[in-house]
Amino acid sequence: MREKKVERLEFWVLVETYLTLLSGNYYDANNSLEYARQVIKNDTLKAQLDIFELALEISSYESISEEVEIEIERIKRRSRLYEENEDFTDFLDDKLAYMYNQEGRPGKAFLHHYTLDQLKPNPRMDILDDLIALCNKEKPNRFERELIAKGDSTIKNDLLDIKATLLMTNYDFEAALQVLKRMNRTDWDNYGVFHPFLEMVNDRVNRKLPDNVQVYNKGQLIELLLDMEYKARAGTPNNAELYYQLGLAHYNMSYFGYSWKTMDYFRSGTSIDRWIDGQGEDFVFSHTFYPFGNREHFDNTMALYYFEKARIEAGTSELGIKATWMAAKCEQNIYYVEGGERTNDYFDLLIANYNTLKDSSEFYQQIIRECKYFQAYVPN
Repeated sequence: MREKKVERLEFWVLVETYLTLLSGNYYDANNSLEYARQVIKNDTLKAQLDIFELALEISSYESISEEVEIEIERIKRRSRLYEENEDFTDFLDDKLAYMYNQEGRPGKAFLHHYTLDQLKPNPRMDILDDLIALCNKEKPNRFERELIAKGDSTIKNDLLDIKATLLMTNYDFEAALQVLKRMNRTDWDNYGVFHPFLEMVNDRVNRKLPDNVQVYNKGQLIELLLDMEYKARAGTPNNAELYYQLGLAHYNMSYFGYSWKTMDYFRSGTSIDRWIDGQGEDFVFSHTFYPFGNREHFDNTMALYYFEKARIEAGTSELGIKATWMAAKCEQNIYYVEGGERTNDYFDLLIANYNTLKDSSEFYQQIIRECKYFQAYVPN
C-alpha cells in the first residue's frame, strides 16, 4: 500500500484503519484515521470511516468517570452515527459494563445489559446497594438519571422492595423492615398484599384468597410477624397459637406454599424435580432469561421450628394435631430437599399422641380423608 502497488488504494487505507482499531493500539489507530481522511474521497468509504472514528472514540475510554459519562451522553443524544447504527448500542453497553465492573460499580454494569426484572429471581446484594446509592446521589448527571429513571421518579422503591425481600428469605426481618421504611409507608401496597396464614391439608401454590381475610403488604406483615414472635417468646397465654401462626406463615411463604410470592418473584414448578435430579447449586437453577438464574426458597426449617414449638405448647388438643400435621409436611419437604434417610417422625407422633382423638377431631378426620399416604400409615 505504501508503495502504491495496490488497486483501490482508498479501500486498503480503510482496511489498515480497521485493523489498527481492532489491535487496540489507539494511538496508531488515530494516526491511521488522520491519514485515511487525507486519502479517501469516496463517499461510501468516508461514511465507513466515520463509523470507525466513533468506534475508536468509544473504545479508547480507559476508565469511567463523570466526565466520560457526560461525553457518552452527548454521543447518545447528538451522534447521527450512533442513532443510525443500532450495533453501537450493544457496543457501548459492553464497554460501559466492562468499565463499571472494573471500577466496582456492579449495579451500573448490570443495567447496561439487563433490566431490573431480570435481577429479581436471584438478587445480588452488591448490585442492589450500588443502585440504591446511585438513586440517593444528591446530584446525578443526566446519564445517571436516565439509567435509574422510572416515569417521573426513579427505581429506588423497586430496589428497596427487592432488597427487603432478599433479606426476608434470609430471615433477617428486622433488617428487611428497616429497608422498607426507607420508602413511604403509603408506597408499601404497590408491592403486593398477602395473607400467608391459611390452613391447608394439601398444598396448592396457586390459590385465590377468601374475600374475608385481612391482607398485609410486606412491611405490615413483617411488623406483625415480629410482634407475634415477641409475644410468643414472652410466654403469653396463647403462645401455642402464635407459634402455629408463625409456622403457617413461614410454610406458606416458602416454595411449597400458596403465598410464595411474598418472598419470591418467580417460581418454577420443575425446580424441585430438577433439584432431586441433582441439578442446580445452592437452590439456584439456570434460566434462559435470568443472568444469575432462578433461586428458589425451598427452606422449611424455620416453619418446622415454629410448628414444633406450637406442638409442645399445645399438648393434646386440636391445635396440637394441626401443628404436628404441618410439622410432618415440613419433614417431608426437608427430605426432598436435603435427601438422606426418610423419616416419618411426625406421623408417628400423630398416632402416638392423638390417635385417641381421631374420631372426635374434625381436623384428624380431614387429614385421613385427604392424605392417602397418611391414610395408609394409620393403623386400623
